[in-house]
Amino acid sequence: MKRRKYRWIMLGGVLLILFLTAVTVLRHGNMETVTEYMEQAEKEQGFTDGQQEIIEDYLDSKKEKDSEYYFISAFMDFLQADYQTAEKKLQKTSVNLEQCANEFVRSHTYLLLNEILENQNKTEGLCENAALALKYIGGAHDYRNNTDLCWRAVAPLRGSSQNILQGARLLEKYAAETDGLKKETVIKLYGNIGQLYSLTGSYSSALYYYWRGMDELNSGVFINDSCSYQAKFWAMIGDIAYVLEQYPLAIENYNRALEAADTCGNSRETAFLNSLSLINKSASYLELGEFSAAEEALKELDKFLPELDVHEKDDIEILRYNQEALILICTGKSEEAEEKLIKAENLIKTDTEEYSLNKNVYLEYTRACLYKSRKQYDKAIPLYLDIEAVSREQGLDFEKSVYYNMAEIYKEQKELDEYIRYHELYTNVLKTKNLSLSEEYIEYSQELYEYNLLKKKEYRRDFFFFIVTLAAASVFSFIIIALIKWRQKSWTDQLTGLHNRMYLQEYMKKNSKRMINRPLSVIMADIDFFKQYNDYYGHLQGDQGIKSVAGALKASVRKDDLTVRYGGEELLVVLPGSSPDGTRQAAERIQKNIQKLCIPHFRSAVSDRLTVSMGIYTAQYRGEDISVFIEYADKALYQAKAEGRNCYRQYQEC
Repeated sequence: MKRRKYRWIMLGGVLLILFLTAVTVLRHGNMETVTEYMEQAEKEQGFTDGQQEIIEDYLDSKKEKDSEYYFISAFMDFLQADYQTAEKKLQKTSVNLEQCANEFVRSHTYLLLNEILENQNKTEGLCENAALALKYIGGAHDYRNNTDLCWRAVAPLRGSSQNILQGARLLEKYAAETDGLKKETVIKLYGNIGQLYSLTGSYSSALYYYWRGMDELNSGVFINDSCSYQAKFWAMIGDIAYVLEQYPLAIENYNRALEAADTCGNSRETAFLNSLSLINKSASYLELGEFSAAEEALKELDKFLPELDVHEKDDIEILRYNQEALILICTGKSEEAEEKLIKAENLIKTDTEEYSLNKNVYLEYTRACLYKSRKQYDKAIPLYLDIEAVSREQGLDFEKSVYYNMAEIYKEQKELDEYIRYHELYTNVLKTKNLSLSEEYIEYSQELYEYNLLKKKEYRRDFFFFIVTLAAASVFSFIIIALIKWRQKSWTDQLTGLHNRMYLQEYMKKNSKRMINRPLSVIMADIDFFKQYNDYYGHLQGDQGIKSVAGALKASVRKDDLTVRYGGEELLVVLPGSSPDGTRQAAERIQKNIQKLCIPHFRSAVSDRLTVSMGIYTAQYRGEDISVFIEYADKALYQAKAEGRNCYRQYQEC
């Protein structure tokens, strides 16, 4: 009986211990529960009252202040925006992090530390912390395929181009070296890497990863929502084409993005992506001067707006009103543009969540353009200057448009020094972008990626062939670089910076379709008595004279008009859509601006200053070769010379 009695006493004691342990766990929680609460708090931006109490009790119950203790405490400080205290505790967390068994703590320590440094505007250590964050994320079985965490690890590096490039390289290394990554994870990473390279203007590298992501999607492995990823890649390729001012190519890629998204069916995510593609497609048409097509693209937004949540819808409507205002400004409808812009400005005041960044800068730019269209230059100039400063700081790529508009304002105000300064800034941006190469740039990046695929296959077959292929890759890269440099030189006259005759043919090839059945004008200009000028002042001064006249000629015509050094002292202007009156006005501006240069020419028979004679021809373009227009303009030039020079004549058909 005693033995049975003792057994019951022992069993009761065990049950009591188990009960007390269960109560303690429920009261104080355990690390698994705390981790679950922290994961929820990341999504909800905070703990519930009950969760916080359990976590505080858990911290009180810990006998040792180890990495887990300091991390949990820092996490709570971070949610309370006590960044200085959180930073100190995370520094303590990192000391023995290698010995910490909790994956959440290991994967989030350096990630959280960087976000805290970013909130305090500190930059020291960001790159090193990002590398460590990715190291621990990659080593965590439960988190290595979480691309949102990977992006958070490098997001604080976006403050400078150098750091952005470092972030792209860290993600490259992560994608290449981390074991256990899913195919979908790799595809997302390629998109993120491309976006980072694109932010720094490294478009070739960006495109390489976009093509690589597309190739992975087409590899035959099933990927959930593969059409959605395809749509994103096409849209991002379209964005690069837009930045490189290849607007027809941008439109083509935005259409591909829309087609890919259509196959996914209706969803909130694809609706937002389609909306952005349509906004950018409209912007591309606007740059081409196709205002009706730009408006039609915006009308298509109506079928996607109902699918968006309230914050996404606000963003798209702000962008839509802004784009509509720009179209109205370009078509001379100032009052209607004002109404659209006010709607956008009112919406942005209540915009609490940003899905599309920098909308305020876009609205300010449109507002500046509206002031300029109304000749309210005292209001336009300060706005343009603010936009340029923000653009340079944040890499928004507004400089070219700002410099062009500022140059136009000062030209209108006849402030020659300021005009020359901003025109030179504008020209330098164009040179930096190498616009004439951009289409080939996109094609070559795809070819280079496809070549690298072949290189990989060769590597798998035989080491010898790998060496040969690697050598061939170096040669191929050299050829591409050389070809790009050659194309840059071959399309630009090195003395004047104008395009040359070779580019004229390329220009007509690309633009002839949109010119058909519209007026087309050509101005042929020739410097008067240039041989005498060259002989008297010398060849160096002769070159400078041609260069100065070319600059005045380019400054006298519209942004979309093509200026060409046709040969020697002969300069050519192609003016799409220009009427006879408009072309005569352009010729008069050329004459006046050359007169303002006041270049002495004491060997001229018509003036003591350098002058030009010009011939003009205007007709409806029917698709004929541009040489037909040049021939008639040349006949008019001959007439101007015969009638005394320093004038222009317009060819009249008998």
